[in-house]
Amino acid sequence: RVGDVAGPVDHAVLILTENRVGQKSLAGWVVGVERRPSRAEDRQRTGLLAGRPVRENVSVAALRDFSPRGVLRLAAERAAVAELAARLWIRARPEQRVETLSGGNQQKTLIARWMLTRARIFLFDEPTRGIDVGAKAEVFALLEELARGGAGILMVSSEIPELLHVCDRLLVMRRGELVQELDPTRATRQEVLHWAL
Repeated sequence: RVGDVAGPVDHAVLILTENRVGQKSLAGWVVGVERRPSRAEDRQRTGLLAGRPVRENVSVAALRDFSPRGVLRLAAERAAVAELAARLWIRARPEQRVETLSGGNQQKTLIARWMLTRARIFLFDEPTRGIDVGAKAEVFALLEELARGGAGILMVSSEIPELLHVCDRLLVMRRGELVQELDPTRATRQEVLHWAL
């Protein structure tokens, strides 16, 4: 159950899953997007609105906030997106097509989308896949900022060094079953692999 895994909403919980070849999309299953875990998809196929600008990709989940009477207040939308883009270091123009962005900026665009809704629980499925080292550091800084602000974070990852560096609790899954909880401040790569394989 989600409550058993997520714990209090003041820290990050990260789950190590099987290697990428056999990995299942646990996050999609948890939130009800999929009836059962299935192969993980990339952000371009399941998250981004291809062919649309960064502005629309960020604001799409919060359009109700900018359309109190069914009419989009474009100036308010643009201002909110610009403020969040600056805060998250998204290096793009608001009207730039999202597929032209780097992987890191695409990922931060998706994070901005849900931050704009003032969400309190975030599920990240392999958030650093396909992005460079600098962008990874920025994504981790955003996760820490969200956690410090009281948000609950559940991150599914197959990257052991990232797990040991970022998480507060580390839950290891094997073949779809939770097999062990480890303290990331004490756990070693070898110990994590022992439980994961």
